Amino acid sequence: MTFICEPIALDNIGILKDGKIIQKGNPQDIIMKPADDYISDFIKDVNRGKVIKVETIMKTGSCKGSDIASTLPLENALQMLNKTSIKECNVIDTEGKKIGIVSLNRAISALSTKNKKIVKKDINNY
Repeated sequence: MTFICEPIALDNIGILKDGKIIQKGNPQDIIMKPADDYISDFIKDVNRGKVIKVETIMKTGSCKGSDIASTLPLENALQMLNKTSIKECNVIDTEGKKIGIVSLNRAISALSTKNKKIVKKDINNY
């Protein structure tokens, strides 16, 4: 029997196989860095746009674009990024401080299930 939870509201989750924990952690970490092919297959239908937050894929720097909240899910961030002429936004924390930038290309890349082991340093080239 398989139970699938909506991981957005959970801080930590665990994925079991044959009664053993295969991977546990933050939903974003599991989505971005699945431990093995079993986990990759298990999460393949998860809407990455609802789980992955802007802060997970941002890189250092600043731009002349608009500001976007670090905790915003990519699903919502894509709309904002697409509306800007430079296709980049400054990422701001909860206090309004600029902490990095995110581009439309990085957001789209992070949504791809082909990038199943993508991490911040791996997508700095986008």
